[in-house]
Amino acid sequence: MNRTLFFRVAPEEDGRRAGELLRKKGISHTLLVLIKRQGMLFCDGEPVFSNRVVRAGETLAVTLREEEGSGNIAPEEGPLRILYEDEDVLAVDKEAGIPVHPSRAHVYGTLAGRVMKRYEGEVFTFRAVNRLDLGTSGIVLVAKNALSANWLASHAGMEKEYLGLARGKFPEKLLIDRPVAREAEGEMRRVVREDGERAVTEAERLSFHGDFSLVRFLLHTGRTHQIRVHAAYVGHPLLGDPLYGEGGEEAYGLARQALHAARLSFFLPYSEKRATIESPLPEDLSRILAAHPAE
Repeated sequence: MNRTLFFRVAPEEDGRRAGELLRKKGISHTLLVLIKRQGMLFCDGEPVFSNRVVRAGETLAVTLREEEGSGNIAPEEGPLRILYEDEDVLAVDKEAGIPVHPSRAHVYGTLAGRVMKRYEGEVFTFRAVNRLDLGTSGIVLVAKNALSANWLASHAGMEKEYLGLARGKFPEKLLIDRPVAREAEGEMRRVVREDGERAVTEAERLSFHGDFSLVRFLLHTGRTHQIRVHAAYVGHPLLGDPLYGEGGEEAYGLARQALHAARLSFFLPYSEKRATIESPLPEDLSRILAAHPAE
């Protein structure tokens, strides 16, 4: 989708070059090159180059046209629970059991297809800012244009909070700082291993329910399967986890790992305003908690 941003030059920014000022505002060099190629940089309504010296009180405007959308993702009918939307971002509540992106195993029935249906008829590129596993429910944030995707990738100060049901009595508070790597080349399963990428998970037990704990997880890094791997590593795998669990979850009626992306907080694109988006626990996890009162 096309997007135009406006920046009023402040007194302390007087005398800067337009490109330098836009980089300071968070626009990457790659996007500046594209904006230049499209000829979509203006100062007080007049087209300018990025080396133009700007003066206090002037207004810079940049427009980035979406040149081609995600034509490889077919629009699909399906429920789409919207938690938040503006001209830059879309936050949706993903149900467990549907993938975010198409793959060889899941060409159809994806969250991407449902989002593409919402913007059918427009040039729209599906850009998921965060990704959830097939069996994980909760918030997925989508950047609606290249400018917002650029911001959210590096300037958003993203805070991600998950809720999970973990086997046994989880420690009251725990910081897990252990590297994560593929178990073997080409394998989906991950393990804690010294040659892996650094992964940091902060965990807090919210309640104990006899056989399992309700745990809040805060991600300080974003490795694939990070929470699932770390929970299993400390001896408290998530209930229902097909890769890292211990089995025996049939009694809970779970068809997936008990993990939910419950809260996402970030700075809105090119703004000092912070947005906080929340998603309540879905019915399957709420039902388990209700059936097993906290001790």
